Amino acid sequence: MGQTVGAVLDQVTSDLQRSGVSGARNEAEILLGHLLKLRRSDLYAGLEQPVTTAQAAELDKMVASRCAGRPLQYITGVQAFRRLALKVGPGVLVPRPETEMLVERCLELLSGVADPRVVDLGTGSGAIALSLATERPDCRVWATEISEDALWWAEANLKRSGLTNVELGYGDLFSPLPAPEKGNFDLIVSNPPYLSQEELAKAPPEVRDHEPEMALLSGDKGLATCIRIIQEAFVWLKSGGNLVLETAGISQYEDLRMFLARRYDGVQITNDLTGKARFVEGRRP
Repeated sequence: MGQTVGAVLDQVTSDLQRSGVSGARNEAEILLGHLLKLRRSDLYAGLEQPVTTAQAAELDKMVASRCAGRPLQYITGVQAFRRLALKVGPGVLVPRPETEMLVERCLELLSGVADPRVVDLGTGSGAIALSLATERPDCRVWATEISEDALWWAEANLKRSGLTNVELGYGDLFSPLPAPEKGNFDLIVSNPPYLSQEELAKAPPEVRDHEPEMALLSGDKGLATCIRIIQEAFVWLKSGGNLVLETAGISQYEDLRMFLARRYDGVQITNDLTGKARFVEGRRP
């Protein structure tokens, strides 16, 4: 490995490419920037700066871990999400860009609602709950999580955020919520597990082998958790309140549309930026 930032950057890019990492140059920039605590622009402003032997050795370990399939965000320990820099690591799902669109849709639905009350089911790192609480400071958010590992990350991110309008609860879906809140929520949102065993087997190794199965797998068709949420959310929403779910697969949407239409109004499907069906929602009459 070379001794300058530029040489190291080229070598890491080459190593990642040989291992089949998509976007190798970008990931090389992220890894080296993380190691040196430099922004991308500062990396390129200092391509002739030296990299110490100790720094090169540490970077070698990071690159080897990435080439072995470990998620990039588990190596750097952070994932940017809207206005937040979330701490992430083993035991919690890495927030995806698509979920930023889910937050955007929630904000649209809450537009004009004064002091909204929101539930985020299966909060994981807290990405959705903390984003809504940040971007709608008048919003009160309850966030639940059944995984103790994931809840640890959510608690860490809540502490870092300094937000006081989010309450975290440990338990399955709605079970941590106070019973008197039934019928009081303006919005219930979730990015639940939605993969079948077959779909999980086909997922990229960094997902299949490293991210928590609990956050990914949901029954034979990937629908079990979504259907539970649809059934149980009704009594927690106020009249006119909305339920919004992130999921995937057009066959899933036809099933979910059917389940939602039994009790909810305004059932619709929204595509993500790639044009793929991604979000399904309904409104309690």
